[in-house]
Amino acid sequence: MLRSFAAILIIFSSLVATAQLNNPSPYCTASYTNGCAERYISNVVTVGAATNISNSTNACGPFADGYNYYCNQFVGTNAGQTITFSISASGIVHQYGVRVYIDWSGDNIFTVPAEEFFSSGLMLISATFTFNVTVPAAQPNGKYRLRVRLEQWGTANNPCTTFLRGETEDYDIYVGIPTPGPSAPITATATGNGPLCSGQAINLNVNYTSTATPTFLWMGPSSFTSALQSPTITNIVAANNGNYVVSVYTGTCPVSANVLVTVYATPTISINSPTDCAGNSVTLTASGASTYTWSIGPNSSSIVVTPSVSTTYTVFSNNFNCASSQTVKATVLPEITISSLSPTICAGDQATINVTGATSYTWSTGSNFASILVSPSVTTVYSVTAVSGSCTATTFITQYVVVCTNLNLVDQSNNYLKIYPNPFKDELKISVEKPIMIKLTDIAGKEIFRKEISGETIINTSSLDKGMYLIHFSSEKGIKPIKVIKD
Repeated sequence: MLRSFAAILIIFSSLVATAQLNNPSPYCTASYTNGCAERYISNVVTVGAATNISNSTNACGPFADGYNYYCNQFVGTNAGQTITFSISASGIVHQYGVRVYIDWSGDNIFTVPAEEFFSSGLMLISATFTFNVTVPAAQPNGKYRLRVRLEQWGTANNPCTTFLRGETEDYDIYVGIPTPGPSAPITATATGNGPLCSGQAINLNVNYTSTATPTFLWMGPSSFTSALQSPTITNIVAANNGNYVVSVYTGTCPVSANVLVTVYATPTISINSPTDCAGNSVTLTASGASTYTWSIGPNSSSIVVTPSVSTTYTVFSNNFNCASSQTVKATVLPEITISSLSPTICAGDQATINVTGATSYTWSTGSNFASILVSPSVTTVYSVTAVSGSCTATTFITQYVVVCTNLNLVDQSNNYLKIYPNPFKDELKISVEKPIMIKLTDIAGKEIFRKEISGETIINTSSLDKGMYLIHFSSEKGIKPIKVIKD
């Protein structure tokens, strides 16, 4: 019976024409942590019985844990009959041992040593072992389990222990009862997508041909199981990488197919967050990936930067097309924030200017407080020198001043206009004798609204930010845009 094995990382399926199971129940588990890729059972053949096993696989089985139950390979015999076994071990040259167990008691337990019928001892090179087993003369008619165990680096001296490497094959022995007839013809091909990145989804599928309606059992890494023909595994991680096996049942003995799905971990990048004085060089170091590309150019895990102000940098990584990024802020001390509560004031009014981000301050006015109260008559630039530890920095702010009065205007049509108060807060009043179209914009020219007004109109300005605005009138009215201040 042919058993397929994929030796390279593949995306698509391998057709497995061998009917086998990965479930030993009701018998004990006989698995291997690292499977059977290096040392495996390549041949199990019997002669002398009415129905014999002939399983020349010449390869490691498809199941990741190294356990295979060949339910369509069996011995049909009678009590007192002698059966000759021929078992071959192959693979890389490593020490190994082979043992054979038969549960003649039928209690679903391989009792040692009573039910151990062969031991190869410790071997080194590939070999074929031939020995005879005689069915007890008084053996009751029934179905019994045969277990062949190979252990790499050991002698397989336990029918149930999980070893590091090797392979286990289970078969059935029918004594004095009919052996199973042929199952409905069936083939199966498993497919899966990939390569994939962590966080994506594995989409599995098995295509089959059969004259009967089958059932399905998928098994895979991280204890995955599913009874669907086309299951999906969402939000995957690197631990989902590996071999997925589906058993397709039309009777008691299934056909299995397997597909290897490759999952790469998306890198999780960590970066240090340095802090230093302006003009000093700091080193940014990223970890958690194999390659790095920084937003400012260099392709290495560490870069040296000399920011004059606090600056954010980004590093990108790509692991087999699994991309990720991380940002980091290089903080320059002192990290000053300066602002005026009233960016534009009328001549003679007062404004409060605040600064934060340091431990001490010296203003151009001579003040050493974090806030100063100013009342310039013209637009004025103020500076503050801030100190944080051993770091010093100076920053500037412009306090704008405009001439503010209630505006009484006459256009070319002798239309009397009055705009008040100025500065305004939550309301701005415009009074006209005749209808006129107005437009309100910010200082950059962005239109806020436009409307035709007549008589006295009150405009709700509560949603406007503090600052300077312009009122534009219809061009034919002959009035230039008027500056107004939201206080």
